[in-house]
Amino acid sequence: MPAERFEFRISFKRLLIGLLVTVVPISLVGLYAIEKSDRELRGTIGTHFKIFAESAAQEVAQFVHSRVVNVGTMATEPSVIETIRSANRRWQGISDDAVTERIRKTEDGWNTPAADSLVRSILSDPASARLRRYLELDPRFLRVTVTDSHGAVVAATH
Repeated sequence: MPAERFEFRISFKRLLIGLLVTVVPISLVGLYAIEKSDRELRGTIGTHFKIFAESAAQEVAQFVHSRVVNVGTMATEPSVIETIRSANRRWQGISDDAVTERIRKTEDGWNTPAADSLVRSILSDPASARLRRYLELDPRFLRVTVTDSHGAVVAATH
């Protein structure tokens, strides 16, 4: 018995058409699936980033709110209020130009030895002592400076 051979002959044109009919649709379905999964992945990542951002924003808002409440507590301290009131009374009856000139002179001499007495008086004020006590209790505050209505320093912790 002669060896049996099985031959399958197909023309190149038919082979090419057959491949096009099967491979192209499969490739298109694959591309569609990849595009859709990419869109879904981007949406999921975006949602995760949104959740992280909202969580961080909430933490920051709570932190700031807590600090505002702490500063409000410091601002209602009777010694701080009295220091600010007495400093504001010093400016009554003085023109804005005179106020500006007096503040400018103080700023010009601030980093000189002539300002030592002014700094000592500010730091020895009862309001400054009370503010330093707040800083001892809550180390999250680094410095506290209290100014009057014109921005002149009247009490400080440093």
